[in-house]
Amino acid sequence: MNTHDAMTPDAAARYFDASVLGQLFTLMAEALGPAQRTARRRSSAARGPASRVAAAPRERFLDRMERWVWRQEQAARDAYLGQSHDVFELERRIEAMERGVTAFGR
Repeated sequence: MNTHDAMTPDAAARYFDASVLGQLFTLMAEALGPAQRTARRRSSAARGPASRVAAAPRERFLDRMERWVWRQEQAARDAYLGQSHDVFELERRIEAMERGVTAFGR
């Protein structure tokens, strides 16, 4: 085998087929690859919308409300921290928030 043959796609395939690490990486790539995700999407689409609705429970109102409140609080925290003029003030504000001293956005 000359050096040119060692750099061909066939040589790489032989390496991945013969090597334990190559086989492990191949399995991981297959599990995480886009072909696997598309196959899952196709199989769920083949079942139809009725089975997807039955499989996924509806989100409760309180869960949506809790997520909305959390996003509002996060936005208020971000705005409060964003008003810092330098790193030192930012650190003081973060420490105050951790201690519960400040009531930002209220």
